[in-house]
Amino acid sequence: MVAIFPPVRTAGRWETPRTTNATGGIISIARSGFYEVDGPAASHDVNTISGLTNGDEVVIKIANNARVLVLKHGVDNIYCGTDITLNSTNDRFRGICDASGNVVEASSRP
Repeated sequence: MVAIFPPVRTAGRWETPRTTNATGGIISIARSGFYEVDGPAASHDVNTISGLTNGDEVVIKIANNARVLVLKHGVDNIYCGTDITLNSTNDRFRGICDASGNVVEASSRP
């Protein structure tokens, strides 16, 4: 059985997000969890989320409101029906990695 919510929640609330960067259209992460994305550019188009395996869940937000993160549908391994833009620190993207290594949108709050 695959856990729908791996250890991204503790005591009923989100854990402190880990920080990662969007570089060259890729967000590299190490495991399931809650990630805050930053980077040197004000805007990032992301085609790939790497580092996940089948059943892993990821929640992504931007680090500050001066950043814009666009998750690009169908370019590489992100499938969310349409491009999703995160332009507020309150926006979230939640995806689950499938057996093919694709990150499929489970929900988002842009």
